[in-house]
Amino acid sequence: MSTPGGGSDGGTQELVTVRLVGFPLAVHLRAVQQSDAMRREFQLIVLQEREHAGSVPARLLSLSTVLASRYEGFSEQQEQLIEDSSSAGRTQLDELVFVLPRDVSEAAQQLGDILDEADAFCRSGHLLTLATPPDLVPRQLHRPVRGRTAAAVD
Repeated sequence: MSTPGGGSDGGTQELVTVRLVGFPLAVHLRAVQQSDAMRREFQLIVLQEREHAGSVPARLLSLSTVLASRYEGFSEQQEQLIEDSSSAGRTQLDELVFVLPRDVSEAAQQLGDILDEADAFCRSGHLLTLATPPDLVPRQLHRPVRGRTAAAVD
């Protein structure tokens, strides 16, 4: 089966279905806003400190670019559903279904690990953006997904 992402396997990655049950739209929106704020500050840091290629900001931005390219096109319908549902005043989606390459659990683990480092970096006082508030730590949403994804995929 062909995949939307530009993977190095010629577009024939094995796909798995990932279901998120009870997806909270308001929490998702706040998590996206937090992530965007952090990403903007990290971009400024990387531009100002070119010699720090191995820094947390540089590694997060690099991984984000790689993952965005690898999984491009896999979430367009879901993003539209989230936007439409939020605009309609819904607070939760009963279920959000993704069809993703099997290696998504490894990618989610990598992203979760670097996001943990990014939050530690924020707590260290290097940024105006604060660490992700406990009530919307993306890893509280992603880690269970990763566990279920890894279990379903492995």
